[in-house]
Amino acid sequence: MMFILFSGILFLQSSINIEEGLGAAGLSTIYATSSFSSLFVTPILIDFKGAKAAIILGEIGILLYTVANFFPS
Repeated sequence: MMFILFSGILFLQSSINIEEGLGAAGLSTIYATSSFSSLFVTPILIDFKGAKAAIILGEIGILLYTVANFFPS
């Protein structure tokens, strides 16, 4: 359910937050961060804490990003 909400925010990001290119900047930031963490952070996290903790931390990250979109600045 959280992933569906996250996908919806991604699709609407650049059209809702038009002021000063905030939506496009936010969208490019999330893609860059996702790429970096997928390649470097996640394998290290799985080695240290396990797959379950990596999934939980990933969901917390999606939740924080979703909440941050309620107050764009």
